[in-house]
Amino acid sequence: MDLGTWAQWAGAAATSTGIIVALFRDSIYGKFHHPDLQLRLAAVSPFCVKTPFSNSSRYFVRLWVVNKGNVRAEKVEVFMSTAYSVDENDQDQIIPSFAPTNLRWSYSDLHQPTIVIDGLSPDMGRYCDLLTIADPNLNDFNPRPEDVGVVRLAIQTDILSPPRDFFRQGKYRFWISIAAANRRPVRYRINFHLTGRWSDDEKVMFAHGFTIDYKQVQRLPLY
Repeated sequence: MDLGTWAQWAGAAATSTGIIVALFRDSIYGKFHHPDLQLRLAAVSPFCVKTPFSNSSRYFVRLWVVNKGNVRAEKVEVFMSTAYSVDENDQDQIIPSFAPTNLRWSYSDLHQPTIVIDGLSPDMGRYCDLLTIADPNLNDFNPRPEDVGVVRLAIQTDILSPPRDFFRQGKYRFWISIAAANRRPVRYRINFHLTGRWSDDEKVMFAHGFTIDYKQVQRLPLY
């Protein structure tokens, strides 16, 4: 094969390579450069904090959402797709009053909460409210006589539940997704046990008032 033919083949190969790179450039780049949204959660401060409320207090349980990737995550949101109560046989029971919805980012307005944040840069994080635990002695959270003195929790959805829909002590299982405009959702299962004990002492409450554990999952359950 003469030099001219080799040059033609080389030119054709270079052209083909250029076309392939152009077609798959974004996919190749995205494989190595992307956001990596992760969740952190534990029954300790600062994930859980006591906040003054009216003439008493309540505990906020918060998710720490952090970007461990090398690209900024754009338009980040946290979505709770399913909420179950868990019976004594560890079987999930659908909570009829719950509807799939977004959670609130912490420190946003009570009546106009932040649901989608503009973004999270690499190695940066932000808290998102998961639920609150109400002081059983706070009358504002006890619209019914049978709820007086009972520790209850409320999921911090975009539209807050009325006090009559707060959940009593027991075990619960929440399924959530954390997503960004430039990254597919990452999914987690959160197990939460509200024991029914209340204490104004944070150390006592974190040790005996509730327990939390979580795990990243591949798929969310279907109703």
